[in-house]
Amino acid sequence: MPKKSGTGIIVGRFQVFELNQVHLNLISAIQQKHSTVAVYLTSNPAPGLHNPLDFELRRLMFEEKFKGKLRIEENA
Repeated sequence: MPKKSGTGIIVGRFQVFELNQVHLNLISAIQQKHSTVAVYLTSNPAPGLHNPLDFELRRLMFEEKFKGKLRIEENA
């Protein structure tokens, strides 16, 4: 297996109440190739029907699942 290097970046809305297996597979694939993984959550200044979750709720969802192994940022 090649040596991990650099930072893998994932940009997305992640407007779900729980990460599903597709999300977990994507993150795992990026973690296998990169020494650091940053997730940029697109901003949501006015939650609504199609985008109900604000940044803080989504950040907490990632923190709970990955316990600090990812860098979580808001993409404003």
